[in-house]
Amino acid sequence: FAPLPLFPFFHIVNFIFILTATRESRGALEFSSSHPLASLVSALIACSGGTLGLNLLLGLPLAAPFTEPKSIALIALLWCHTSASSPVCIFLRRYLVFHCPGDYFHRLLASLPVKLFLSICKELRRARIIAVGIDAAKAVYPGAWTVLIIAGTVKATGSKWARTIERFIRNAPDSSEHELLKLSFVSKAAFVCSVLYTMTDRGFGLLPLDQLVLASGLCLSAVQVS
Repeated sequence: FAPLPLFPFFHIVNFIFILTATRESRGALEFSSSHPLASLVSALIACSGGTLGLNLLLGLPLAAPFTEPKSIALIALLWCHTSASSPVCIFLRRYLVFHCPGDYFHRLLASLPVKLFLSICKELRRARIIAVGIDAAKAVYPGAWTVLIIAGTVKATGSKWARTIERFIRNAPDSSEHELLKLSFVSKAAFVCSVLYTMTDRGFGLLPLDQLVLASGLCLSAVQVS
């Protein structure tokens, strides 16, 4: 599991879930038609929420997610060989989810087999992303357990924390959906995983980190599909 690259497949799955959730929120589809630029900006922020939140926490450049070079080699229905955070890749995801002719792409995503498969892939990615956030925090604050735990949590749940900004751009603010006011299961699970990863990294774990990451991903997947 660890040698598998996150890009492109796992990142694409993540983009699909984020943008599908955005599309299904009230007024999002109509807004994307009447204000395409604002809708695209909100999509960029939502899809880059994990990196934006992590960089804000660690004092790193907020523009980093948008500066990766584009290198497009192939464009297909669900495949885009470019930087995982590039606007081109995210725009393709947004176009398919919001404006695919006949709405066939959204119908495909809504089918149970596809939704189950993508849910498993998304949670496996989340388990890996938590470790990525902790590693990034270690490079800046190597001895700060609290920062490591928060970094792993924010990196894995960035789209939920960015939802307030995304909805503000769409002129549809809703304070009841603020993640701090009502933590979702995903945020709670990511926090627990971050604690376990940090303890394992410090030599207090019962399993090697790579096995713990795989076990966490399988547990998250089982909960989400149950």
